[in-house]
Amino acid sequence: MKTVAIIYGWTGGSWSTRHFRDELQKAGFKVISNREKANIIIAHSAGCYRVPDKTSAQLILLIGVAYWPEKRLRSRAMNRFINGLKEDRDRGVLYIFHRFMWQLFYAIIRPGDIVISLRNHKSLDFLEKLKDKRIILIRNSRDEYCSPNIARSITKYSNIKFVELLGLHDDYYTNPKPYIDLLLKAL
Repeated sequence: MKTVAIIYGWTGGSWSTRHFRDELQKAGFKVISNREKANIIIAHSAGCYRVPDKTSAQLILLIGVAYWPEKRLRSRAMNRFINGLKEDRDRGVLYIFHRFMWQLFYAIIRPGDIVISLRNHKSLDFLEKLKDKRIILIRNSRDEYCSPNIARSITKYSNIKFVELLGLHDDYYTNPKPYIDLLLKAL
C-alpha cells in the first residue's frame, strides 16, 4: 500500500480535504502525516513551498502552486473568495459558512503559512531543491492563485510534468477523481 502525505495551503486542512482523503483511501492509498516517509506527497497552494527536501517520496503532486508574480496576492484572494461563493452556492449557506470558518481557523492557527506565501508567491526557487524528484505540477484552468504562465516558467525542469485540469484553485477538495486518476496513472 502506497502512503500519501498531504501538505495543505494556508487556509486548507483536514476539514477541507476530508472527501479527497476518503477517495484516496478507497483508491488503495494510506494517508499519513509524516512527509519525510511518505511514498507520495500531495502539496496544495502555499503548501507547495513546504515540501521537505529530505523526503523518500517517489512522486510529488503540486496542485495550484501559489505563484503569480504579475498579480497582487490580495486581488487573488478576493477573486478566490468571490469565485468560491459562486461555485459553492448550490451546496448551501451552511456549507459556505463552515468552509469560511474552517479557512479562518486554519489561517489563525498557522500564521507562518501566510508569511511563507507572502515571501514566495513570486518565485519558483523552491523547485531547485526538488530537482531529483519526479513531480507533476497541476494547474486548474480557472485557478485564482496559480499563473496561467506557470507552464512556461518550469520548462527548465526536466523532472516536472505539467498538467492543466478544469476547475478552480481548491477543486481537488470536492472533485478528487481527476487528481487521483493522474496519481494512479503516474505510478
